Amino acid sequence: FGIMVGRTLSIGPEASGGNDRSRWATVRALVDDSTYQIGQRDANGVDSGIMTEAGWTTNDKVMNPDTKRFFSSKPPLLPTLLAGEYWIIKQFTGWTITTQRNQVQHTILIVTNCLPLTVMIVLIAWMAERFVITDWAGIFVVAAAGFATFLTTFAVVLNNHTVAACAVTTAIGCALRSQALRPAADAVGPWWAFILAGFFAGFSACMDLPAAAFA
Repeated sequence: FGIMVGRTLSIGPEASGGNDRSRWATVRALVDDSTYQIGQRDANGVDSGIMTEAGWTTNDKVMNPDTKRFFSSKPPLLPTLLAGEYWIIKQFTGWTITTQRNQVQHTILIVTNCLPLTVMIVLIAWMAERFVITDWAGIFVVAAAGFATFLTTFAVVLNNHTVAACAVTTAIGCALRSQALRPAADAVGPWWAFILAGFFAGFSACMDLPAAAFA
């Protein structure tokens, strides 16, 4: 967690690519302009709007040919959820993503990526403790989860993969807690474990299409 937060705080918007800038633009448009629209094209073919501003340009956009309005080509669920987070930040701190961009983006990245990834590693440690035979195997599994995937690399940018991975891990943890994976003769786990297992399995598919197979 310390490594991910430190790395997140050490970079600025310049680390963003067109991929995550497309999502950031939608978050900004939803809260500041109350619309999903990130740009428009006038009768002379000149584009304007968030997507044309320095530091906000992106190729991940689509245009409605009838209205000449541009929208992010990214699925809208994640940016919509994050817009709620940005709205809370804006209401309580007065920060805006245009004037305090670093502070807003760092806060959202820590809450959306770093904290869930830490919970994911804790859940993997719990599962390792439950299933491994030797201490070395448990240490290896948890260390691999923390240091041997691209998830911690992705933690510094806005993306759907970290959210989906955390949802998958949570769904597995809840399924284990529900006892549903054990023989029917065993005791049934708490009701909330079943609900959360199903919710996070479905949520993971909404975040990352390959997770549909898992769901």
